[in-house]
Amino acid sequence: MEAVANDNPSVPSTSCEVAIIGAGPVGLMVANLLGMAGLDVVVLERNHGLVGLPRAIFYDAETLRLFAQIGLFDSIADGLIQDPKVVYLNACGAKLMEINPPRGPFGHSRFGTFFQPSFERTLLQGLHRFTSARVLFAHEVASIAQDERGVDLKIASPAGECSLRAQFVVACDGGTSPTREAIGARLVGSTYVERWLVVDARIENHGIDKITFFCDPRRPAVQLPAVGSRVRWEFMQLPGEPVETLLRDETLQSLLAPFVDYSKVEIERRAVYAFHARVADKWREGRVLLAGDAAHLMPPFAGQGMNSGMKDAVNLGRKLAAVAITVTPETLKDYVVCAAFGILTAWPPSTVGTRRLRR
Repeated sequence: MEAVANDNPSVPSTSCEVAIIGAGPVGLMVANLLGMAGLDVVVLERNHGLVGLPRAIFYDAETLRLFAQIGLFDSIADGLIQDPKVVYLNACGAKLMEINPPRGPFGHSRFGTFFQPSFERTLLQGLHRFTSARVLFAHEVASIAQDERGVDLKIASPAGECSLRAQFVVACDGGTSPTREAIGARLVGSTYVERWLVVDARIENHGIDKITFFCDPRRPAVQLPAVGSRVRWEFMQLPGEPVETLLRDETLQSLLAPFVDYSKVEIERRAVYAFHARVADKWREGRVLLAGDAAHLMPPFAGQGMNSGMKDAVNLGRKLAAVAITVTPETLKDYVVCAAFGILTAWPPSTVGTRRLRR
């Protein structure tokens, strides 16, 4: 975990306009959007700092456009591998398909790879621009209770239990979201039978410059270049193969042998994941809203896990800012999802504003 000190060791006031639970990329993006709108925002993160793990690796053009919108694109641009070629190979190494992405209509690279800890650091530093935004690490939400005018949060902090009153709560607290359970939402959908081993490594001068899908029925695999000396591999777990076996050094050496000299590999992370295609049956209960993995779990194959959460962020950020003008939570009724496609409703940009929410 990457330690980042709190600017404030405890909650210095007892109320805010929007409380955000979770300081991952989605929660920090929501905070930046609301900070730009002048709203009083508190981000509550149970960990003692940014997690610092490169879980997400793939961006799309809309995520880059969102970074540009909040004035932070230049801070991440040098850490992107933009528009890499994508190649699909069969078990014999023959090319099945190749994608050379052209520059898209968004004015940014259509897709590419990045280093998640750098994204998170940039978003956290971006919040220093706003006097109305605070991030409190080592602050875990223990309970929430709401009425017609706001939400009361009980928080466990290093200084003991404290309370915070917010007009709205945005829960970006991940796939196992306690907030989702607290509002009575449940995940519907399915989970892949297959699990996958994800290996993040550093290899100097690795020469890997494209995304490659190895369509080998004996063990499908994916190879992605990351920033600098970093590379990611993903390997499908075989039927009956124990997780403990997959995670052993000798297994990693065997799996990576066709690609690199293992003696030159520095393993940064190894983990076995189950992939989900699930969505919460409701994203809002009164003044509490879900976003990112708390609202939906996406399989990684199209790279829309974090990116779909970023779409939630801009959808919610604009609507919460609009509440400052309309002075009615009914604006948030449009924060809905088409469960079949995971497409969020369109946002009327003319209603975006920066006025303060009324108490």
